Amino acid sequence: MLVPLSVALVLVLSSVAVAQTAQLAGKVVDENGVIVAGAKVTLAGPETPLPVVATTDEAGRFLLAPVPLGTYALRVEKPGFYAYLAHSHALARSNESIEVVLNHQREFGETVNVVYSAPVIDPQQVAAKSTLHAEEIIEMPYPSTHDFRSALPLLPGVVKDNLGHVHLNGGAEDQAYYSLDGFNIGNPVSGMLQNRVSVDSLRKVSVEASRYSAEFGKGSAGLLALETSQGDDHFRFLATNFLPSLQVNKKNLDIEGWTPRANFSGPIVKGRAWFFNAADIQYDLSVINELPSGADTGSRWEGSDLTRVQVNLTNRNILTSGFVYNFRDANHFGLSPRDPIESTRDVSSRYYFLNVKDQAFLPGGTVLEVGVAASRLNDDEQAMGDKLYIIGPEGNSGNYFADRNQEVDRLQVVASMLLRPLSWHGRHDLKFGIDADGNQYRQFSFRRSFEVRDEQGNRVRTASFSGDPHLSENNTEFSAYIQDRWTPQEKLVVEAGLRLDRDQVLGNTLVSPRLAATYTPSRIRDSKFSAGVGVFYDATNLGLLARGLDQTRVDTFYSQDGSEIVYGPIVSRYTVDRTTLQAPFSLNWSVGWEQKLPGSIYFATDFIRRHGRNTWAYSLAASGGEQGQREATYQLDSDQTQSYSYLELTAKRMFKEKFYTVFSYARSGTRTSAVIDFSLENPIFSQQASGPRDWDTPNRFIAWGFLPVPHFRKWTAAYFLEWRTGFPYSVVNQELRLVGAPNSHRYPDYFSLNLQLERRFRLLHYEWAFRIGFNNPTVVNNNIDSPNYGQFSGSAGPAFVGRIRFLGKI
Repeated sequence: MLVPLSVALVLVLSSVAVAQTAQLAGKVVDENGVIVAGAKVTLAGPETPLPVVATTDEAGRFLLAPVPLGTYALRVEKPGFYAYLAHSHALARSNESIEVVLNHQREFGETVNVVYSAPVIDPQQVAAKSTLHAEEIIEMPYPSTHDFRSALPLLPGVVKDNLGHVHLNGGAEDQAYYSLDGFNIGNPVSGMLQNRVSVDSLRKVSVEASRYSAEFGKGSAGLLALETSQGDDHFRFLATNFLPSLQVNKKNLDIEGWTPRANFSGPIVKGRAWFFNAADIQYDLSVINELPSGADTGSRWEGSDLTRVQVNLTNRNILTSGFVYNFRDANHFGLSPRDPIESTRDVSSRYYFLNVKDQAFLPGGTVLEVGVAASRLNDDEQAMGDKLYIIGPEGNSGNYFADRNQEVDRLQVVASMLLRPLSWHGRHDLKFGIDADGNQYRQFSFRRSFEVRDEQGNRVRTASFSGDPHLSENNTEFSAYIQDRWTPQEKLVVEAGLRLDRDQVLGNTLVSPRLAATYTPSRIRDSKFSAGVGVFYDATNLGLLARGLDQTRVDTFYSQDGSEIVYGPIVSRYTVDRTTLQAPFSLNWSVGWEQKLPGSIYFATDFIRRHGRNTWAYSLAASGGEQGQREATYQLDSDQTQSYSYLELTAKRMFKEKFYTVFSYARSGTRTSAVIDFSLENPIFSQQASGPRDWDTPNRFIAWGFLPVPHFRKWTAAYFLEWRTGFPYSVVNQELRLVGAPNSHRYPDYFSLNLQLERRFRLLHYEWAFRIGFNNPTVVNNNIDSPNYGQFSGSAGPAFVGRIRFLGKI
């Protein structure tokens, strides 16, 4: 649901002796002078039977022409901005230029005289795009409201799997492109979204599922863009959840969790330079009731800090910089009903991200942007000791068999140029740019032997490791693109783009053509039709390549009583022939329709089809060897396929200016020819096979909104409901061999309802908000030889929650 804010400006077009019509040109910027693209500009008055409408381009420019002379109201609106009302303004010339300032929406402002605008159908937006704005991220009662990743399932095409990983539009986590203020923040090795920023720091989160620009590559499943806040000319301080939550566990009163967060912003030099800082901390105490007292508890500390600074060097040159710091320290990570304390690990992680960007408005209307960013990630995992690790039907014992340290560095440079509009059979907005990344990956993994035992405690299998525990992998990437937004007529927009990608690993130049269009027919009022097709490549996965440099593994199988070797030893090797690898890509096509219905209901539907080719996966390529000893060679190949189909139906309605509801149903299917992710630490022995992906969700319905409470004027209610088909999973026997087809079983259907009530009040000349409410099987025994096969454990049930927010001085 888009929660728009608008700016309304009333002006009078005066009579000019030599002209009977006028044109109004201008630029829209925010309170810090940053251009606002995609703002809707509407001119309405008695001289025109229908309003005259324009949309600002990527440089914030708009043009309304020709307009008969007369008295008009000019309205400028953009989701995420407050409304501003001005008195009449008389233009003295037929060709007038103005600048409109839109102020970003904030949770609490100095005045209550603000105006909200209704959702709008953007005729210039070609991409299949959905957005969460700051108010929705903060106000919606999703589980773990301190983590923005938990808010992403509010969007129809986004799901979180049982491990908490985010999946866009049926793709794996490494098949999406993740950006923070225009820079890539995906893990250079795994491609996953592992970084965090405070939810209070976000202005909006956007997901583009299809038809997106050639500016964005290395993500066939979509684009997730995070835009953070900036300070203004007022000092502001907000704080949330500064009181810890308590729980009673086995007659003990413990601090269950503490998730304080705060932000502070304001001017460095009023009207020219500003700062913004947002920090959050998370403490969690997990108590597993199925484990004995004294050995049932794990704890975790993690947090983030984001600092941003903007300096307007001149009114045509804006310099911004940002720094993000993440930390994580977890004791007894992995504690569960199947994994007691001795089998857990201590985990430590640090992340640093520094970026600088300069935006210049050149003479003639060209906009130039240049940016550079550097990041470092360090992860460390240590087992509780070196006792033999044992995997059993009912759970694990001993100490985890691996210690690991990873260090990942990235240096990236981005540059783009948006030319002034060109005229040739319509208007052309040309943009071209480049980006370059240098990635370095170093790993140390020390692995010990482990055993697999049956229900009687007899060993059925052992595994050991050998080889150099050190490995490293580097990659340099370079990309260039050109994008043309062509408007041959007012109702039609065509986007054509071409992207070139090349990296050090594959050594090939990859060509990605894309074409999309949107049409707003005059005969069907308040409607838009969109369609597009394109080629989208995925980033090179350094984690998969590095397995070919890792250690070898030796597995031995034993008789039923564990006394004799019946099979093996089997030496497992992972090999990579880079000369045979092809870049993974998808052919993505989609169609969409948006329509405003009676009752101010905005309806949207999208159908997306994606065909993936050259997908990377390990498969058992050869098996053989001397008598008694066999070798299993797992070869990384790029001949796997994927498919995804998606149909979405969404309805949104806004009422009483700021309240809204959203209903969405999605029917989808995602399959692959390579379900099993073979690795040294994945002890499943089987041939590669096809099936649904781990996060396949054929049916999903979500509903969420922000509503007034009848008869209680100062109270508001927020809710989030989700129902979906359960995720698939595979079944293994006590020898950890696959039984049946992979992912041929499913968890039960998932249902969750989160409902919270909030009341705002004033105390000691400050604004506060108090909230109460509740949030609604996580672990399955998938060993078919276990007497508890198919049972679920670890369900927490409904959890009652409370929240206090300090919003600032009245």
